[in-house]
Amino acid sequence: MTARQKKLLLALLLAALTIGAYLPALDAGFIWDDDSYLTENKTLKSPDALYRIWMVPRASPQYYPLVFTSFYIEKSLWGLNPAGYHAVNIFLHFLAAFFLWRVLVFLKTPLPWLCAAVFALHPINVESVAWITERKNVASLAFFMASLLCFLHWDSSQEKAARRRWYIGSFALFVCAMLSKTVASAMPVAAGLCLWYMGRLKVRKIALLSPFLAVGFALGMVTVLMERLHVGASGPIWHMPLVERFLVAGRGFWFYIQKVIFPYQLTFNYPRWEVSASSLIDWAYPLAAIALFAGLLAISRRWRAPLAAMLFYLAGVFPSLGFFNVYPHRYSFVADHFSYHAVAGLIALFVGGGYALTRSFWLLRPKAAFAAVAALLIILFGATYSQSKIYQSHYTLWNDTIAKNPDSWFAYNNLAVFLKDLDREAEALHLLRKALTVRDDLPEVHLNLADSYRRMGDVQRFELHTEKGLGIVSNKPEVHSLLAHYLEGHNRLPEAVRHFSMALVIDPFHEPARIGLARVLTALGLYDEAESHIEIALSQCTACNSAHEAAGDIMAWQARLEEADRHYEKAFDSSAFAPGSLGFKKAWARFVAGRPQEAVTRLEALLEEDPDSGPAFALLAFLLAERGQREAAIEKYRQAARLMPQDPSVLHSLGVLLFDRGDFEEALALFRRAATLKPDFGDAWYSLGLALLQRGSFAQAVAALEQAVLLMEQDPFAHKALADAYLAAGENQKAWQHEKTARELFELQEGHIRPGPAQTRQQ
Repeated sequence: MTARQKKLLLALLLAALTIGAYLPALDAGFIWDDDSYLTENKTLKSPDALYRIWMVPRASPQYYPLVFTSFYIEKSLWGLNPAGYHAVNIFLHFLAAFFLWRVLVFLKTPLPWLCAAVFALHPINVESVAWITERKNVASLAFFMASLLCFLHWDSSQEKAARRRWYIGSFALFVCAMLSKTVASAMPVAAGLCLWYMGRLKVRKIALLSPFLAVGFALGMVTVLMERLHVGASGPIWHMPLVERFLVAGRGFWFYIQKVIFPYQLTFNYPRWEVSASSLIDWAYPLAAIALFAGLLAISRRWRAPLAAMLFYLAGVFPSLGFFNVYPHRYSFVADHFSYHAVAGLIALFVGGGYALTRSFWLLRPKAAFAAVAALLIILFGATYSQSKIYQSHYTLWNDTIAKNPDSWFAYNNLAVFLKDLDREAEALHLLRKALTVRDDLPEVHLNLADSYRRMGDVQRFELHTEKGLGIVSNKPEVHSLLAHYLEGHNRLPEAVRHFSMALVIDPFHEPARIGLARVLTALGLYDEAESHIEIALSQCTACNSAHEAAGDIMAWQARLEEADRHYEKAFDSSAFAPGSLGFKKAWARFVAGRPQEAVTRLEALLEEDPDSGPAFALLAFLLAERGQREAAIEKYRQAARLMPQDPSVLHSLGVLLFDRGDFEEALALFRRAATLKPDFGDAWYSLGLALLQRGSFAQAVAALEQAVLLMEQDPFAHKALADAYLAAGENQKAWQHEKTARELFELQEGHIRPGPAQTRQQ
């Protein structure tokens, strides 16, 4: 067998081992962060996606344009089929291992193919390979190793033109590595270490590495700033004294060494350490690391390999050791994917060192040595195959994390959100409560818990956890935006404005907050302010459909219908929207602009083309009711309810008209259904209470109207109705209290009489 054939055979074997170990990943779906990076990434849906990926750093979660370009291309090839993205990750991991092998061959280290195979099969790398978001890791290291190999060829080449090609190729591949993930800034350090290891490091060669160092520093600083200003790695949790950062770094340095040697209990979220400058144990870690390097330096005159390998490891892991703010440090100071670039140095050291210590065994008993190597690879293959299964879904990932780290509030919260989406409310509620036993100062957990209580109809606990969530200061624009959306939904518009504004103070480019602020300002009638914000949103937006829809709404409320129509046409220009969406919005614009007849005409025409448009039936029903055509309105609301049986506002509106007509029992059933579907729907409880009062079910009426008052505490009509219910139930003292509150609120609000559910607010 020729050397070329042997090389090809070993490459194929390396590929087969890598693919085989990661076969479970090919069946895996999307997990945490895959939504913001890929499935829900609005930049990838934008018509000018490539421009935004490369020229607008904040258009994506991080400025790694080569990664998002790969996602953009793949999305056009196989859509959102996760198997394709996983396959590319596995291929890139193989390339990283392949180029590592060729670098080690160049350096004449012992057992270079075995080092590459151990790297390819080591389970600590599963997080980087089986998680689509970590495309940045596998792509970066593949380019990193290819760049390093080219640089070593440049150094050894004698022919001038060839040297130029190798150097340019190395630099170009290094830039690609940096544009995939900036931890690749360690490449020029690795190149210098390789030259030193071979005894070929000279001042002139260091000077030729300066362009690499300059690019590495510049793009590295971009990542540091993005982490602080865009990703959100700033605030009290990151305000650590330098001495504590030093202690965290020391512990992290040894953590990955331990996991490479003994990869037991690998998990997605490790416990977050608490360090103290007064703890001798915490000081032992960094001092031991310093002692290690001192010892390696002392023997480096005779054996350079150990120091070179450990410095390679340190350079690769240094960005995540705690000296820089990294957002995942909110959850833990360590993560398997932080070590991906660094562990190659450790593996080369341990395999090479093991060979040096057992060289006589290899020479005297080659079959036994081969069996030992095969056993090692089989064990690693099995461990990686098993670890890959953990990344099948949200459910498998978070359950495994909780099993290995029972104090992971992060896993409890995320698994609860996943289960809520499956309508498994009881399990989600249990997990959220568990999260709060670990930490009770997390706004997202309180808000998720509040949402669970809202769905269950537990208004008091819903309000309690909402207020707790609102009361916790957060430096994440997403949290303030979430709070603002909640407040907007409960008609607390000034507070919603405050939280949307706070989100924009933290991140002026936060698109959902900018659009949300414009929408709330429109609801408050502050059209000029709303328009100024929507203009900014349109100048910055990625997928601009939401911004154009909000802009159309602003124009519609000002009766600027031609402008509104233009924005709606841009908002609904995608096949992703229902066919009648554009026509409905144009009809709605005529309605809010005070042109009801035009709205009716457009809705009737729309329903001839699209007889399955529930929103069109609902709006037409409302307009007919406003004109006094109650029977026609009831018939249209019935059509809307048939098409949207889970829409509580449609059921409630139909119930209002039936109640007014005297069909109390049917109205009662509709009010009850609406309140069940949306337990925080105050008007539904109000109408249900009045219907029960009308039927003479006073105790039930009191219960329903108490819920209405809890949800609409500033509504005089709700207090007045509850006073009547208490009076009918014989509770005169409570009746008098609510009668008094109703009078005070009427005086404050100059309210209008609302005698029955026929005049409740339209949702």
